[in-house]
Amino acid sequence: MIRLRQGFSGLFRLCQISGWAARRSLGAGAVLVLALLVPVPSGASWAFVQAKQNSASLTSVDAVFTSDNTAGCLIVVGVEANSTSSTTTVSDTKGNSYASAQGPQTYTGANQYTQIFYAFNCASGPNTVTASNSSATYMNIVAAEYSGFGASDPIDGSGAAATGDGTAISSGSFTVTVNDLVVGFALGSDGSTTAVSGTSRGTDNFSMLEDQNASSTSASADFSQTGSTHWNALGAAFKIPSASGTKGTATGAGTITGAGTVN
Repeated sequence: MIRLRQGFSGLFRLCQISGWAARRSLGAGAVLVLALLVPVPSGASWAFVQAKQNSASLTSVDAVFTSDNTAGCLIVVGVEANSTSSTTTVSDTKGNSYASAQGPQTYTGANQYTQIFYAFNCASGPNTVTASNSSATYMNIVAAEYSGFGASDPIDGSGAAATGDGTAISSGSFTVTVNDLVVGFALGSDGSTTAVSGTSRGTDNFSMLEDQNASSTSASADFSQTGSTHWNALGAAFKIPSASGTKGTATGAGTITGAGTVN
């Protein structure tokens, strides 16, 4: 009789020894007992899938994904609204529900708002994401799709937001989990906004969305611009489903019915 026991949550592998090999190693009637503790590679990570950027001098703007969204994906949206109203909403044609991950943030004394939205466990298929602000005179949207997230809300912590003047643009540091997806969205005022801490996923040269993988428990969304002018920046983190190393224990016992010698 062979008995298998899994030591804790995870997968196990059973290594088998063929009967003829065992008989060559052990005498007749011997009892063979195996006890194996085998690590099974595991882990989880996020991946960038696609992004779409669009801008318009309207009260709403659409981002039409080039490829179908994959079921269960995460969609993160950065929105700039030149408006007297700070109220911006995001929706899409798949009926996914969007929440604010950070913002709205504005220049001091200015009517230019930026905000990060997200929807998780999204439906599959062709999709158009729309950002709306009833008082806007100009809007920019960047919608990005990511894989590797589950059905639970992935937002991790409170993120950060800041505004200032100068060539260096930063949300300021915030607490994250190692391997988080960290998304930043920034608005510069001289048309030269550049990603610094991550990879740009779309821009109209003024506002830009970037992403990065968290390598420590602290992150910031950093950008730059050529002129020492106004800016604002936001950062938010999204946590992948927890994954730890998985190991299993396999034990077995059997009686060897033949005999042989080892050469």
